[in-house]
Amino acid sequence: MIISLKDARDEAREHMRGGEGTVYFKHPVANKEDLPKKCRLFAQIIVPDGASMGYHEHSGETEFYYILEGEAILDDGKSKTLLKPGDTVVTGNGDGHSVINHSGADVKMLACIVLD
Repeated sequence: MIISLKDARDEAREHMRGGEGTVYFKHPVANKEDLPKKCRLFAQIIVPDGASMGYHEHSGETEFYYILEGEAILDDGKSKTLLKPGDTVVTGNGDGHSVINHSGADVKMLACIVLD
C-alpha cells in the first residue's frame, strides 16, 4: 500500500501537554482505525521555534522519536539533552519527557507510539 501525502491528515495541538505554542502533526495514515492494533500513533511532528511539548509519561507503551530536521532539547526529568538530526529517542516503562525548541528553526521528527 502507498499513501499519498495529499491524503495525510493535519492536526494542530495548542499547548500540547501543557507546553508552549502550537505543535503540528501530519498523520500519513489518516484514520487511526487503519493503524495496527498495537500502534497508537504514527506521525510527523513539527515543533516550531518557541514551542514545546510539556512533560508526559509513557506507561503501557513506548514512544519513539526520530529527529529529521532541526535541534531541540529533550528533558527526561533527570537531564536535558540536545537532540540533532539522526537521533532516536525511546521512552517507555513509565518514563517521561518533554521536547523544547528554542533553536531558531522548526524541528521535524517522526513519532511512533507502540502499545506494550
